[in-house]
Amino acid sequence: MAYRETAVLGLVAAFLLAVTSIVFGADEDRGPLILAGTVSLGSSACGVVVDDSDVVSPACNEDAVLRQDDRLILRIYHPKNGVQHDLTYKIIDRFSLPQPFRVSPIIDMNGNPRFTEYIVEAYTDRDGRAGEVGDGEVFATSGETVSLGTTDLALELTAQ
Repeated sequence: MAYRETAVLGLVAAFLLAVTSIVFGADEDRGPLILAGTVSLGSSACGVVVDDSDVVSPACNEDAVLRQDDRLILRIYHPKNGVQHDLTYKIIDRFSLPQPFRVSPIIDMNGNPRFTEYIVEAYTDRDGRAGEVGDGEVFATSGETVSLGTTDLALELTAQ
């Protein structure tokens, strides 16, 4: 009887250790399992300034486009047959641009992702609906799939 209780406790401890390392290790360097880069404000999200001599120049002032309570949403997914597979979100409540980022896909119990390529999107959220881009929010996408392990991805937020 004591052996059975010890075995059960050992299995429970091993399971909790595995779950804890998955949950709390999500932002750790997982080498080839990450997608990393920088989100910045693109010039099309900015206005223009015309000075006294009629010279037009971009007015890319982050404060003019972003609000203090905006959140930055990072979303990755694998597109397959028109469906977003392994959709994963990372929400950054306080940020300033350019903002470095690191995201990882969902992994199985063996630590492996289901796919090796993902689309990466970044956008602001000011209406509390993190799943979609709303009015006044800015958006960036990798466009095409990006291989896991990519560390120099540049996303430029633009007005929609």
